[in-house]
Amino acid sequence: MINSVENYLELNNYKLVEIIQENERKKTKLIKVKKDSQYYIVKAIGKESPIDIKNKFFIEVEYYKNHQQEYLPKFIESNEELLILEFIQGKSLRETLIDNSLDTKILALLIKNVQEIYINSKRKNKDPNNFKNVFSHLSNLLQSGPIQTKDIKVSFYKRILNKLILLVLKFKLRWYISRIDKEDLKNGFMHGDLHYNNIIINNNGDVKFIDFENIRYDGFFDFDIMYLYAMLEININEDREERKLIEYAINKLCKNKWSKKIYNLFRYSISLNNRFTIKI
Repeated sequence: MINSVENYLELNNYKLVEIIQENERKKTKLIKVKKDSQYYIVKAIGKESPIDIKNKFFIEVEYYKNHQQEYLPKFIESNEELLILEFIQGKSLRETLIDNSLDTKILALLIKNVQEIYINSKRKNKDPNNFKNVFSHLSNLLQSGPIQTKDIKVSFYKRILNKLILLVLKFKLRWYISRIDKEDLKNGFMHGDLHYNNIIINNNGDVKFIDFENIRYDGFFDFDIMYLYAMLEININEDREERKLIEYAINKLCKNKWSKKIYNLFRYSISLNNRFTIKI
């Protein structure tokens, strides 16, 4: 992978700026490059990459090729080993929360763009009984999640306790799902990883979404949105206008008591995870 990707970049006048991320197991790299005074991001895989990683890569390439909306980084080019996108100058939503720069304008645009992702990506639902993502999100929020604070140690006792709590919460979740009206749910598209590290606020205040390698066209997008909104709500103080806005969006999303109960499970899971340390 290294030689072929670097050769391609050199032949096409891309200058390597830095290797942002490298995964030895997956045989993948995330590289920042420069060409004609512009910066780009290169996602690269290798011939030795596991088949599931290759499949995710090809899914993401096809998504960017077929979707050029303003809330996405611009697709530049791709081949069997690399995907080149515009580099977005800005901060992740998590960083925006940390430095207290999330305002109502950005949050309103975020909520709007989340809806646009679904509208522009929806296909016929391949499996109207697929609720895997809601269970996955619940587990992530309680046990690990997209939190980037894994240096915070969790005791063995706490890990065991959370596993037991998760069993109880999953039992409740199955009951809530059995009661929910699927006709009220957004079906036919899931981002699969819609968290605050995969959302970038650029220097102009625009909201961009990244990492579409986990998308699927079965199941329900509502749970992806709940996953994101739970992170936002728990990290915005009650005395801020942004809190009122996210609560309004949550109430609009959770149209009945069963979806609201599922959302509350997400929020409760975060409250038990001491790795969620942001509070603005």
